[in-house]
Parts: sequence; C-alpha cells; structure tokens
Amino acid sequence: MSLPVNFNAILVASFIPMIIGLLWYSPIIMGLTYKTALDEGDFDGKKRSSLLNQKPITLIIVSIICGFLIAFNLSSITIHQMGIGSTLLGEPGFDKGEGEAFELMKTFMEKYGHKFRSFGHGALHGAISACTYIMPILGLITLREGRSFKYFLVHALYWLLCLALMGGLICYWPVA
Repeated sequence: MSLPVNFNAILVASFIPMIIGLLWYSPIIMGLTYKTALDEGDFDGKKRSSLLNQKPITLIIVSIICGFLIAFNLSSITIHQMGIGSTLLGEPGFDKGEGEAFELMKTFMEKYGHKFRSFGHGALHGAISACTYIMPILGLITLREGRSFKYFLVHALYWLLCLALMGGLICYWPVA
C-alpha cells in the first residue's frame, strides 16, 4: 500500500516551467532585464550559442522532459506520506498487500493520508526546494560565468515561482 504516484499531476506540472518561461522571459515581464543581464556578462562580444537558437520543437521537448524530472522529484518532497511508504516497502509481504507493515501503512493512511495535502503546503516545499537546490546551483553558475547579480535574480525568481506552483499543484491534486 505505498502511496501511488499521481502521474496526471506530475505531467501537468511538467508544463509549468515552459509556460511560465514563455511569459517570464518575454518583454512583458523580465525579457528586457534578462537581455541586459546577458549583455553585461558578454565580455568577448561574441554571440553565445543557446538552446533558444535551436528549433522551437527542441526547446519544447527538452523543457517538458526536464519539467517532468523536476515534477517527479517534487512529488516525493511535497507529499510527506510517500516517505512512510518507501520506508516500509522492503518489509515482508508489503508489496503483496499483506503483513504487519502493510497493515501499519493502511492504518496510517486512513488516519493521516490527507494531512498536509494543500496547495500552500506544496508551494512552500517547492519554494524551499528552489532556495536550497536551484539557487545555490544558479549562484555557482553565475559566479563561474562572471554574470551579474541581476542575471542570477532573473533566473532565481523564475525557478522560485515555477517550483512553488509545481509543488502546490502536485501536493494538492488528489490521486484518482
């Protein structure tokens, strides 16, 4: 009785970085700020190669795959009950739906399976994940590339928003 993974929620959440990215990096929101931040770090005056220079279908496919991987990982971070199921998974009979561990999980889920399953809770854990995983990586990349703080901020806020929305959706969406 491990907690089933909600692939519908994960699949929908996979599209969030692409959709938010289309708006975020457009002139409507942060596109101009991002462009000036890129130009500030372009020391040699050469145009940098980018995934954006590729065919749009490449960008879409890569965005969805990366979004899926992020969403899949967020499901185990935002839904605490998954940790209980994975802890008991190796116990005798658990995978067959029998035994002491299975009964323990069944009782636990009946009593606590609904706890902390809100959009706000998932968004909080998504934001924490952005701050503890994504931002340190972006910080290192920004320093190594000699980019500005503005460059870091544009990307960091984008990922903070994306992971908060993804975590909220995944945590809130009940398994069918």
